[in-house]
Amino acid sequence: MTLEELRELTVLDAAFIIQVRRMRVRIEEVFPSLTVEKNAQIQKCVSEFESATFRWGAETMDIFFRPDLNDESRDRAFKQLGERQNREYEERWSDFSEDSRRAGENRGQFLNR
Repeated sequence: MTLEELRELTVLDAAFIIQVRRMRVRIEEVFPSLTVEKNAQIQKCVSEFESATFRWGAETMDIFFRPDLNDESRDRAFKQLGERQNREYEERWSDFSEDSRRAGENRGQFLNR
């Protein structure tokens, strides 16, 4: 992703994508007008969202690999998990886009394999 593409995102989404993808760019390079205080707030929020999305991805993989579940109970578990994760996202993380959410969950799934 280029600097121009990152600038098209919100500050939170750009900072999150930089962190999740381990890009070699800093958010201050994308948005030079950020103050030190605002940058610190953004980084704290991004780190918390990263933890949440990684946990969501890991929870999904935990259900996927549970040998004690049949197809029906696995589907039910996925549905319940999705509902809980959607509530948490809407209540706390809706400042981040769905694209960022999926990127974090995918990274969490990958790390949990």
